[in-house]
Amino acid sequence: MPVPVLQMPLSGDVAQTINPWTWWNQAVNQLGGQFGLININTMASGDGALEQEIVQNVASYGKQLGRMMDVLSVLIATGGVLHNLDPAQQQAIKAFQDMAAQIATTKQTHTYTLSAMDTQRFLDQLMALKSTNPSLYETLRQQIMAAICC
Repeated sequence: MPVPVLQMPLSGDVAQTINPWTWWNQAVNQLGGQFGLININTMASGDGALEQEIVQNVASYGKQLGRMMDVLSVLIATGGVLHNLDPAQQQAIKAFQDMAAQIATTKQTHTYTLSAMDTQRFLDQLMALKSTNPSLYETLRQQIMAAICC
């Protein structure tokens, strides 16, 4: 098992960002920032740069896993190759279905919260972006205005 890489504040790039606000991640990356005081990189990829590009520009790990769960759920529901399974294989299918149901319930009942500190950090970063990357700032400003107006 690889040893996790520990990065202290301002010590380097964050290898993985999991955040539902993709546009916010892009803005933070443009500023060269990081979110946490301590960032741990446990990625053990053969090509870390490629994996980071995929996670940032194609699909997050959660999105990738979600798509795989969707496909497996379809295969299970339609019968696929599920005949003649032994008890251990049937239990594996049941465990997967239970997990998928728990995830679906969690998604339906989850409440997203934004603290005053999160909001202030966002505003500070946005104002910094205004001077360092005006075109990205304007794009984000328009997205924000569209989201909060009318």
